Amino acid sequence: MKIIKSTKTKLILCLLLFMQLAANAQQVVLTLEAEKGALTLPAKVKYVNGYSGNAYVGDNDSGSSIVFNDVEIAEEGTYEFKTYYTSMQLRSIAIKSNRYTETVSTVVNSTPNWDAPPIATMSAYIYLNQGKNTIKITPYPKDGAGPNMDKFEIIKTNVTIPRPEYERISFISDFTDDAEITAQYVNGTLPYLTDNDEYTVYKADGVTSAQVTAKCKYPVLLTGYLLSAGISSSEDVTKWVLESSKDGDSWTDVRPSKSTNLSGAYLFEINRTYGAAAANSAQYYRLTAKGTEDVEIAEWQLFGVPYIDNTDGKSFPVDITEGVDIQSKALGYPEGSYGVGWSEKFYNLFDRNLSTKYYTSGSNQYYVEIDLDKAYQIDSYTLTSAADFPDRDPKKWIFNGYNDELGWVELDMRTDFLFPCRYATMKFDIDNSAGFSKFLLDVEGNNGSADSQLLKWQISGKEMAGSGIGNFIGNGCSVWAEQGKINILRKEGALLTYNIFNLSGMSIAKGILSAAKQEIPVSRGIYVVMLNDGAKNCNTKVIVL
Repeated sequence: MKIIKSTKTKLILCLLLFMQLAANAQQVVLTLEAEKGALTLPAKVKYVNGYSGNAYVGDNDSGSSIVFNDVEIAEEGTYEFKTYYTSMQLRSIAIKSNRYTETVSTVVNSTPNWDAPPIATMSAYIYLNQGKNTIKITPYPKDGAGPNMDKFEIIKTNVTIPRPEYERISFISDFTDDAEITAQYVNGTLPYLTDNDEYTVYKADGVTSAQVTAKCKYPVLLTGYLLSAGISSSEDVTKWVLESSKDGDSWTDVRPSKSTNLSGAYLFEINRTYGAAAANSAQYYRLTAKGTEDVEIAEWQLFGVPYIDNTDGKSFPVDITEGVDIQSKALGYPEGSYGVGWSEKFYNLFDRNLSTKYYTSGSNQYYVEIDLDKAYQIDSYTLTSAADFPDRDPKKWIFNGYNDELGWVELDMRTDFLFPCRYATMKFDIDNSAGFSKFLLDVEGNNGSADSQLLKWQISGKEMAGSGIGNFIGNGCSVWAEQGKINILRKEGALLTYNIFNLSGMSIAKGILSAAKQEIPVSRGIYVVMLNDGAKNCNTKVIVL
């Protein structure tokens, strides 16, 4: 049977088909012409027919940026960010929305010309807030170059990515972390002042001026500090007053040598020399902050080096490497520079002297290893930048610990670290309950120099009392004593029973290891710890103090 469709039916079918195609098409929320953004040199607008708006942005080399402010979005969430470009090479750009971590978009196909159509596209997913957004496009990597860019489209998508982490301005650590903090106005927000997070705020309500004081753990030679009144605050923190004091009674204004606007915080730097360190060091620092209606301090960070004025010239505090024969127990490669009457070998990393450093020429990579002959549970380590040449600072490194049972274990890794200023001791916390007797700092890159330098490397922790290195026994377990308890760390997946005996042979505790780490409270004394994996027993002796 032949079916003849009416003209009306054909129109309905065509309409339905068109609606289906439209539904499947991408919905462009917004188009941003590259040449309409705020440009940072060397990027510049070039006018060529055939591009959208007959213009594009070229010369997107190191230092360039294209910024779009007040990009209005109706609904928060994930969007496709499509870039229209010309590029005869495979290049990348970084797209940063608001203060979220950046997203990288890479050229998929090169084009026949740099400065003439046809135009190709590449896409990435970004996260946008409801309301006004800021979008910044830069070459990736920062010291590289990007493609020529014509326009950008923000497109609705069914893809969902989690809300990215905010990019932090404040540094990972500073001397206020361990300081005693006091304030004129104390409330529940005071801990936010020193939590290394500019998105939390200490607020003194109803006042236009407020003082806070930090008594540092040690006297500090201050070489830099960071102030933030909040990410979106318009308060001028450069007018806040910082003072120092050796005794907490007599105060002196701190005068910065340089200030840098970090868009949400200011970083202040102070030029210091080790010859004047004793005169300029102080244990107390006081900040007077101002506010229009209320005082709000989002972050206050203090940077520098600990300076304990000793007659032997060792101004850094004692760490677990103290007393170790560095000449026989440490090794490093490259060894470092030296000459008649002077040395900048890696041994200087452990001498606690502000006037010495490790320096090596012609390499941006190095490693230093130290053997302590005793097992330590590490809680942190510090690295201190030298007095000059920030491009020689370590930027990427791994901190490893070694014991006989586990071998080398990665305790910490940093991939893109920047020191805030010269003479800056930065602390890195370690969360690992095992004991280690050897430590390795493996630096894999710096900030661009062909040479490398580092002032000091210190390691903090506690000796695993009574256990020494012999606390690593069979069955993949570690056993060590602390004050009032015995610790057992089992290898993942191992099913073990334990039995603890006193010297009279009496069992005082036994059971199955139900967790990766088990703590058994005991009185002071000497004990034998026996572990069994169902096939054999292993035991060790520990002393509990």
